[in-house]
Amino acid sequence: MRKNISKWWLAGTMAMFLTGCTFSQEQENNNVALGMNAIEQQAYDTAVEYFNGSIAEGKNLELSYRGLGMAYMNQGDYQQARDAFIQALQSASGGVGKLEVDISCYLASAYYHQGDYQNALETYNNVLELEKKNGDLFYLRGVVNLSAGNQEAALGDFDKSISLDSKNYDRYINIYQELKQAGDTEKALSYLSQCESLLTNKQQYEKGRILYYMEDYNGAVSALESLSQAGDNKATLYLGKAYEALGDMNYAASLYETYLTKDENNGEVYNQLGLCKLSMGAYEEALSCFQKGIQTGDVSVMQELLFNEASAYEYVSDFSTAKTKFSEYLAKYPKDTNAMREYEFLKSR
Repeated sequence: MRKNISKWWLAGTMAMFLTGCTFSQEQENNNVALGMNAIEQQAYDTAVEYFNGSIAEGKNLELSYRGLGMAYMNQGDYQQARDAFIQALQSASGGVGKLEVDISCYLASAYYHQGDYQNALETYNNVLELEKKNGDLFYLRGVVNLSAGNQEAALGDFDKSISLDSKNYDRYINIYQELKQAGDTEKALSYLSQCESLLTNKQQYEKGRILYYMEDYNGAVSALESLSQAGDNKATLYLGKAYEALGDMNYAASLYETYLTKDENNGEVYNQLGLCKLSMGAYEEALSCFQKGIQTGDVSVMQELLFNEASAYEYVSDFSTAKTKFSEYLAKYPKDTNAMREYEFLKSR
């Protein structure tokens, strides 16, 4: 089964500048608006049709190509996404504003996913000439440098991103995750230690979260327990993760269920609860959790939920549906080798 993993690259880029476009009253029903709505509904093929329709009409070309690229990105077709973003920039009316910066970030992401680190770096370099105080951009360039094997440059970017916003605690965690994934656990932990040193005794939630990532699960429990009992849902989520890591799946599941009584729209919590249920042997309940998580439309964890739903069908011995689900999953995420192996296994049954 797949745990919830960081979605820093696409989600981070999407949220950085423009999460959507502003339309005038006359534009509300045009193909661009309909295409953006289709993306929100995860109907990516439909979105492609709308954006291509707008392009064929010669209307709103910059926004149309941008939306087309976003749809292809969500389908995992990074080459067509790259081409669409280049067309979007070439369709700009002149000057470089927030929209062009946003498109450039998407373009850098497309390059990255293709393994074209040089062009990704060049794109970020150009954007940073205009956005010299944007910590998100330094962080994203740092990840590209890390992937390209330029660790010294990556650490410089990470440090710069922190210096621009030293109280962005999510960033310390994201840097930790990237460095750990790259195999430099010692350096990764140094960023968590740096973050912990900034926290006061009043910041128990942040302290508990950092201790969780430092694998001090008992310390995390101590920091988060009272907050959770007082009704802090964020603390309840990480308290559940800490108990899950300690092996107490029953209590972790009860905490996730408590969370969901207050917020039924968090896909990550449904995913964690489903994983707990699987480990407890409650396969039907796990499947239901993953499906409820999918219904939330939570993009940040959708890939994991879809993968885990398909796997859960195997656990309940519904191999035909599992094969169908993995086929649908691979249509969206064609480069997932784990899913490919599962699908090939199911086809051979």
